[in-house]
Amino acid sequence: MVFNKFNGLTDIKRLKRIISVLTGQGFGYFIEELDLKHYIPFSERTKLKKAKREKKSAPLRLRLAFEELGPTFVKFGQLMSTRPDLLPEEFITELSKLQDKVPSFSHRQVKEQIEKELGKPINHIFSYFSKDPIASASIGQVHKAKLKNGKKVAVKIQRPNIEKTIDEDLDILTFFANLIDKYIPSLEIYNPKGLVEEFEKTIKKELNYEIEGNNILRFHQNFKDSETVVVPKIYQDYSTKKILTMSFIEGTKISELWRIKGKWLNKKTIAQNGIDAFFKQILIYGFFHADPHPGNIFVLKNNVLAFLDFGMMGHVDKELMQKLTNLFTATINKDIDKIVEEFVNLSLVGGEIDAESFKSDVSDIVDEYYGISLKKIEMGKMINQIISIGGKYHIIFPANFVLLIKALTTIESIGAKLDPDFNIMEASKPFIKKIAKRKMSPKYIFNNFVENLSKTKDSMIVLPQKINAILNELQSGKLKTKIEQEEFEELESRIDKSSSKISISLITAAIIISSTVILQIDKGPSLFGISIFALIGFSIAAFLIVWLIFSIIISKIFG
Repeated sequence: MVFNKFNGLTDIKRLKRIISVLTGQGFGYFIEELDLKHYIPFSERTKLKKAKREKKSAPLRLRLAFEELGPTFVKFGQLMSTRPDLLPEEFITELSKLQDKVPSFSHRQVKEQIEKELGKPINHIFSYFSKDPIASASIGQVHKAKLKNGKKVAVKIQRPNIEKTIDEDLDILTFFANLIDKYIPSLEIYNPKGLVEEFEKTIKKELNYEIEGNNILRFHQNFKDSETVVVPKIYQDYSTKKILTMSFIEGTKISELWRIKGKWLNKKTIAQNGIDAFFKQILIYGFFHADPHPGNIFVLKNNVLAFLDFGMMGHVDKELMQKLTNLFTATINKDIDKIVEEFVNLSLVGGEIDAESFKSDVSDIVDEYYGISLKKIEMGKMINQIISIGGKYHIIFPANFVLLIKALTTIESIGAKLDPDFNIMEASKPFIKKIAKRKMSPKYIFNNFVENLSKTKDSMIVLPQKINAILNELQSGKLKTKIEQEEFEELESRIDKSSSKISISLITAAIIISSTVILQIDKGPSLFGISIFALIGFSIAAFLIVWLIFSIIISKIFG
């Protein structure tokens, strides 16, 4: 049957429309490779020849195709514009220009949506509600309103039926990803299905305003004591999955500061406040605004910043936080070996890479900045160039990392426009040093050690069981080997002894660190000005170290 390959798709008509648009923009060769040419309506096939005569660049044609196909493809293109490890620079540049070109929906639909979601007539909730939106996008639009208690609010309403439209397009994107795996195996390294799955998770979160509300609450908690950052308040009684009501922020978009005249306005201070807020997000809280473009940042009086639109957020765990600190430090110091090491640590390498060639290419990038003062170096641009080079070696980076670097580049660009002398390298130096210093404190080292010790303990508990299982399989003949029974027993004995020594070593290290922390605290009884508890700890550690050394020497002599 003709449409067997379309099993699982609910909208064949939409699929044909997508194929037609891609063909019309000159991507007929792609449709042919996916064995879909026969499903282009006959009336549209003339576009194949017409497209070949077009002189527009491939990146431009792809952007135009995505814009013509609507919200899902615009969002997908915007996500792909954050992946210099997957796409060439010219595609990244063009897809970064993608804009939602969707007209606002009617006031009648707004009213119906609000009353359906909140269960009350709109005039029972708001004493005022603007008929025209103050902002409009593909997923929803924002209206200015006033609650019955007089509080000014911004109400975000989801576009009717947008979820159904996006679900159907996601099915088609998954269909394309499966065909790419089947017909274009050379693209397998880029994991098309994984990219679609990543996009699906991202856009599903944006469709759920309850998630965005929780993001705002968390962001507010992180900056509750800040004097330079303001976060809108959420009115949860008037918010659902499709309605988000928050306090109205009176301010000016950072891109429109030219309209403001006031003694309090200091663009240099605004730039510094922005970069401080960004580094706090990624290196302290591990939770950052992933789309800080100029339209999403407002400036209030006294150079205070307000972040808006929390639909796209990124996360940084402890491990990534440490790697980022190391990478930023290496970039500031232009330490090529360390930069390469951290990039490899950060990446998801699907096999062996030519480390020397990668290092050589990274050196070429860093050499471009040799002799240039730190003030003239663009950190975001440099890191993006290295990420792009990584694509040449099939080095794929975690989505959160590339999202973070995209945000960093955006913040860096905003800072440079506000202050010609602004440089993120100089601005971040004291902050990164502070973070590095904090991570060298006894308290941090001790807490980190305890955490790692706990993980090691769990591994050590199951290690003998796993080893015994392997040995049992070897003995039973499930794993073919020529190792004799006596060798099994000797190996098991050696492993038991090694495990015991490792455990003692870990305990000794824990005692030494604990004793060091006690010395720093300097509390409790002391002898000769030294804490008795610390002395006891160091004495026990010394005994265990001597015992370990003696044990190792004996085992070497007597086997």
